[in-house]
Amino acid sequence: MQASRSVMMRLIEAEDWGEYAYLITELKASPYWDIFYGALERLNRSALYSSPVHGEGHIERVMLHGAFCAMSELLSEADARLLMDMCSYHDTGRANDWLDADHGLRSAMKLESLTGRTGEDLLIMKAGVEAHSLGDKALEEVIEKYGPRDKARAKKLAELLKDADGLDRVRINDLNAKYLRRQSSRSRAAFAQYLFDRYSSLAAEGPAPELGDGFEPSAVISVKRLVEKSFAEGLSCAQTMLVSLAGLHDAEIGSQLMDACSGLEGLRSGCGLIDAALLFIGLHFKKLGFAKERIRELCDRYALEFARQYTSDRCAEIRRAVGATHGCSSLAVDAALFACRFIEENEKNKI
Repeated sequence: MQASRSVMMRLIEAEDWGEYAYLITELKASPYWDIFYGALERLNRSALYSSPVHGEGHIERVMLHGAFCAMSELLSEADARLLMDMCSYHDTGRANDWLDADHGLRSAMKLESLTGRTGEDLLIMKAGVEAHSLGDKALEEVIEKYGPRDKARAKKLAELLKDADGLDRVRINDLNAKYLRRQSSRSRAAFAQYLFDRYSSLAAEGPAPELGDGFEPSAVISVKRLVEKSFAEGLSCAQTMLVSLAGLHDAEIGSQLMDACSGLEGLRSGCGLIDAALLFIGLHFKKLGFAKERIRELCDRYALEFARQYTSDRCAEIRRAVGATHGCSSLAVDAALFACRFIEENEKNKI
């Protein structure tokens, strides 16, 4: 049976939960345990996105966080089951690990066939899953779009999905508990890190997960640290991208290049992230001995792929598309990983 190979299935059977044993004991003694365990058994794992960041491990942990959310909020059995379905399939619309504000909408479109739900429950579930990839300000608008009769119920379940999903941001070292919507969720922030560490340790004992089109959480954390340090030092988006790519490739950056990069903002595309990436790509492939024509071709292709991925090559349009209207930190991390993946995929092909 497929579920028997599940890391979460093996983890929750363990007796040693350290200082968090009381949480597991409380859940197992509640009616929410059977709801959670049943959802794990029924989970259609073939429908999940294949990735260490947004794949099966993330989904299983979000389901457990969702079970605790249901218990803390004393949800009805019907709502707890609905929340489990939302946690189970909220990322099925993903095509990659990059920033993607529309993956919630694509996931919502799959819910009817994956869960068999109809009517009011389906409307509520679609609203919550679509809204999970958008900012909180969009929540009520999305609920209005689907038009469930009980909007308060829809909002509550959507917020609990966001909290359950948000708690697993520990996997990329990006959980800020103050942005969680319930105090009960904020109180489990330390448990979220403990759960991720335990889960990762047990997962490491088995075969390595398939990457799909994704990347390892450790890569996200590494780039995030470079980006945070660069922005804290007052570097521009272009300089931050250059520093990040250089750090990932063990390359040195001279002061003259950094000064030149500070003037890149907006020269080519209105986005310093793409301009600096193109500069690094050109220098990197030149160092590898690529012909000028090939480097030019790669730069042109990267610009096209960047614009396709982020819907535009204009700064303001990109930020709106990926939900980065309040700052470029997350976008810079994402764009650096995107550029790094492009470089890795083309390093061995000089022709």
